[in-house]
Amino acid sequence: MFFYAKNLDPEQQWDKKTIRKFFYSEHPKYEEILRNRVEPDGTVQYSPDDEDSDKLIFRDLLGLASEQSWRFYDDDIITKTAFSKSGDEIQRFKSPITFKPILRSNGFKVYVLLDRIPQVYLGSKVAISSLQFGNEEEPLILEIPDTFSLKGYLTWAVKFYHSYRRNISNRTPDHSEEMRIIDVIYNQLYNQITEES
Repeated sequence: MFFYAKNLDPEQQWDKKTIRKFFYSEHPKYEEILRNRVEPDGTVQYSPDDEDSDKLIFRDLLGLASEQSWRFYDDDIITKTAFSKSGDEIQRFKSPITFKPILRSNGFKVYVLLDRIPQVYLGSKVAISSLQFGNEEEPLILEIPDTFSLKGYLTWAVKFYHSYRRNISNRTPDHSEEMRIIDVIYNQLYNQITEES
């Protein structure tokens, strides 16, 4: 999702960076990350040209959970509450993406099933709090984008993975079997996308 946000026009900042900076900027682990991960286009250092623009939350487009564990920061718990444009609280919704692997004689065929993101969720605001490092009276407020094409995002993600997969595989040598399986799945998806084009 980081690369997707970065490649939008205009560029957007990944919500994880916004959350990390808001709650953990004085945490020793955050300072360690800033020192050690110095690549200017990477997830830690990259900022869009318009750094003062309103920050968006992208991760929750793929399913809204009310809690997330941030183990790196003293097992902190991040809580989220979403509110529609009219101010009504939005309950959790499951991921709009379902992967259904079917065993065949020559391996697996993976089907990707897409549901619609609830319209009330698009453009909503999400109040984000930290149980250990935040003030509940002053949560971080991020907005869900007004528009989002799930099919467009997945098409972009599959093409992105296809063009960068060697770089990704080289970063995870300890997980070579898992990466091989992921590579097979993405290659199937890429072939299907290019056949449809």
